[in-house]
Amino acid sequence: MRKTFVLLLATVLVLSLTACGETSAPQSSESEPSSSPQETPDSTNELAAIGDTTVSGDGNFEMTLLHVEFADQIYFNKTSEDFCTPMSEEERAANPDYALVPPEGDVFLCFALEYRFTGKEECEDTFNDFGAPCVTYDTDYIFDEGYLSFRRPASDEEWYLFSHGYDSSEWELIKSNLGLGYPMGYWDSTYRVLEDKTYIAHGYIELPEQVRDDTSAPATVSFPSLGGTYRIR
Repeated sequence: MRKTFVLLLATVLVLSLTACGETSAPQSSESEPSSSPQETPDSTNELAAIGDTTVSGDGNFEMTLLHVEFADQIYFNKTSEDFCTPMSEEERAANPDYALVPPEGDVFLCFALEYRFTGKEECEDTFNDFGAPCVTYDTDYIFDEGYLSFRRPASDEEWYLFSHGYDSSEWELIKSNLGLGYPMGYWDSTYRVLEDKTYIAHGYIELPEQVRDDTSAPATVSFPSLGGTYRIR
């Protein structure tokens, strides 16, 4: 009886040692694919090309920059579709009363854009900075003053003052010199949900001539209230 018990005990010990000696299956070196969604680049940080459509940071507007161009003078006749656009020397000679020139040492950057309201709640623009341009030159230089922009619904012929970047004394001088008798914010500037309207804006911003002449340096223009940032060059 004792021999039988000893034999059974030895058998159990042998089986236990065998089980301890087995190695577990190696873990796969390949990690399981993550089920979390991949991050997409923030479109507001991407540079758009002229003609691209971008969306404002709050998602209320989408805009398309149609044209940008440096100019030594612009056409300032509010009854024309070419209002606030570059003017050639020949056009200036033929229409001297409609020529607007920048301060000495500066140049105009003219722009033309169109935009639509895509928000889900009614929105009113603010006259002071809505539609204001901002130019970045050579990464470190930012220009966001000395601008003037006008807008109109595409179905209208009358241009309305959109925004300006002058202090009060400069603005009074500009109005006096140009004889600006334009409606200033007296149109219905409420954007309504699901409205079917396209708006057109023309304008300029004064820049040092170096921004135009230094073609090796990058330059961008943005319209923070309406859309993204566009590459000038």
